[in-house]
Amino acid sequence: MPTPRLTLTRPLCVLWREDGQLQLGLDSDGAVVLGGAPPGSDAVLRALRTPRTPLEVSRLVPLLPHDALDELLGVLSDAGLLAPAPARGPGQVTVLGQGPLAWAVADLLGLEGVDVRTGLRAATDAQGVAVVCGTTAEPDRVLTRDLTAAGLPHLVVRAEPERAVVGPFIDPGVTTCVGCTDLIRRELDPAWPRLLAQLCRSEHTPLPRQAAWAAAMASAQLTTWWAGGTPESAGATLELDAHTGVFGARRWPRHPDCGCQLAGR
Repeated sequence: MPTPRLTLTRPLCVLWREDGQLQLGLDSDGAVVLGGAPPGSDAVLRALRTPRTPLEVSRLVPLLPHDALDELLGVLSDAGLLAPAPARGPGQVTVLGQGPLAWAVADLLGLEGVDVRTGLRAATDAQGVAVVCGTTAEPDRVLTRDLTAAGLPHLVVRAEPERAVVGPFIDPGVTTCVGCTDLIRRELDPAWPRLLAQLCRSEHTPLPRQAAWAAAMASAQLTTWWAGGTPESAGATLELDAHTGVFGARRWPRHPDCGCQLAGR
């Protein structure tokens, strides 16, 4: 069996304090201070930002004795800061849609080394994780329904005059889908189907700062998914107010009458 690659469980700022004390992190409630850390420990932490085997780390920090490295890895593991790299790594992303939002998302993911497919519109074209980001205030419901029925994880990114919206992230059969949100909105407002039909045709060009925010948030959601976690936008929409710049979130539970209950099974 191959030796597992290890990586930090979260990004950390690494700082030396006095007397060989190494501080990991800046948050007052989450920072860890390692006492008696040998020289080179900070280089180990930097190396572990990328998944590596202990042997690979040792080669990168040759002046650190092997027993000191093993002890440091054990301390990090016990503190919950080190774990085997998840099997699910950055995969292929299909950006479904055109326009400023789609371009911003594709460009940022490309800069982060993700394999991005663009210029596509149909669910049948999608591979890996799909990002639905067109030019209308609401996405085409045929597209989102087809993605859910196909069991393909996907993230909705959209902009309307009042706000930019990221989410929900849909893991079909597991998390809230777009159909669930429509059923909830219809219960809150019987006119929602009529409004939705107009929003699916209403085009809106986001401000550059909205597109940049949406792209960054989309990348963060996908990174969490690839790391084996649950994105914050699963069962939620993350929103940036176009006028005040205030960030907000709305939670959307799964709807018992939605057909997504059987999707992906």
